[in-house]
Amino acid sequence: YTGVYQGAYRVWTAGHCVWDDVNNRLYTEITFYPGYYKGTAPLGGAKATAACPSKGYQGSTNAIFYDFAVVNLAEKFDIPEIKFEYNNKAGGAYYSYGYPADSKFNNVDNRCSSAYCCRDPYSSGSNTPIGIGCDSLGGSSGGGWLNANGNLVGLNSYGYNGMPDIM
Repeated sequence: YTGVYQGAYRVWTAGHCVWDDVNNRLYTEITFYPGYYKGTAPLGGAKATAACPSKGYQGSTNAIFYDFAVVNLAEKFDIPEIKFEYNNKAGGAYYSYGYPADSKFNNVDNRCSSAYCCRDPYSSGSNTPIGIGCDSLGGSSGGGWLNANGNLVGLNSYGYNGMPDIM
């Protein structure tokens, strides 16, 4: 899984990256490796001291609408902080980052630059997720969506088999 370091000992990721749906509990061993690339972690790693999936994610039948979490780390890294931008309107350009597990990506991060694509075609209501054009697969969950200002506006969460280049 992937996460976004927001500074101050904090990482944003997808809720399903920290929550075990089968056993209905948090995963107990979470470590964050900033700068991870091709099997190396040049800055080392930091264990999580707490993981907090959104309240709407835990045990909800609409969990996908609330698929985000905050992970607190035991140590801070000397890397730039990424600001979180609230209430971002759908539209414009998005830059998605993640580490797909599929062998075609060869353990290398996948970066997608895409315009807003669409609202989730299988959802309705005011909290409907949006999609962007991206070919990332499983493993990239929790990776950030940055806007043109470099601010975090969303996270990789899911895709559909019938829509292979949309996340």
